[in-house]
Amino acid sequence: MQQLFCISSINSDSSVKNVQLLRQIIPQSLVSRESYRPFRFYENVGSTFINPLNYYIITPHYLILLKKDLSVAYIQQNTNLIDVYSDHFKALMEHCEPLVFLAASVADLFDISNSLVDPNGNLYLMSQPCFGRYYTPEIIHKYYKAENSPMTTMAEAAMQHASLLQTVEKNFCTVFSEKGLQYFIETGIVAELPPEYISAAEVKDRIYLLTRLRNDIADGKVTGLIARPSLLRLPDYLTLSMDSNGNAYFDTTSTFPRGAFYCNIHISEKSICQAFRDFFTSLSGSHLVYSKEETLRMLDEGLRKLSGKSPLPG
Repeated sequence: MQQLFCISSINSDSSVKNVQLLRQIIPQSLVSRESYRPFRFYENVGSTFINPLNYYIITPHYLILLKKDLSVAYIQQNTNLIDVYSDHFKALMEHCEPLVFLAASVADLFDISNSLVDPNGNLYLMSQPCFGRYYTPEIIHKYYKAENSPMTTMAEAAMQHASLLQTVEKNFCTVFSEKGLQYFIETGIVAELPPEYISAAEVKDRIYLLTRLRNDIADGKVTGLIARPSLLRLPDYLTLSMDSNGNAYFDTTSTFPRGAFYCNIHISEKSICQAFRDFFTSLSGSHLVYSKEETLRMLDEGLRKLSGKSPLPG
């Protein structure tokens, strides 16, 4: 199925309007397993008819005209009219670009994850902290279930990803939730990785990962932000990451309710990506997240829960 979306021209409200399109596009893309293909065009290409029923669906034998709020539908079997709308659709397609790029395999997921790592900075928003930069070959081999792997080089790809993340020395930001942090502390399960390929981390390795994260946040090497649950709710089934070029990537996690775990959606449309970047950069110091001191305190509490030791030095 192909669908065309009209992207608003650049103005003060365009980013918000364009981002709202994702509420429709992302769920459909995630469950379609690559059968749904959304495209974008801009208002200035003569995109819309002056018609109150300017939403339409074309099938081989029917034309369905729809009002924007779906309160009215008009079905036509007139072949000439179907041809008119089909020709209009094809003409628009010549001006269109894919709105999203979809990858739906484990191999593609690792390739994309490695390609988006940027030494100039990466932004990650997910339910759990981004621990990838702290994975060692020993940890990867310890928890990697090779017998279930769909590809023999999965562990090598994971090690490459970890080594690439370690090259990011500035502007590394990870935004996560209290719930996701506690889930990792209690279970050792890393939700962003397929559970059939990765085992839950032992307590000592949870302590290692949390300690590395805690120290990097304290030293300013990493910006770690915990969302206030009453103000900023992060879905536990989806992650958002951005590179310094402004590209946005959505990935499903092991808790995605419709079963499309191996899925990455890449969005490069400028106004949409800029809206996400503006959101990311506005978080630090805002009322939507805990302060750095509160974040360190929560991490220290998690470490004490795991180790039973006295408070860590500040």
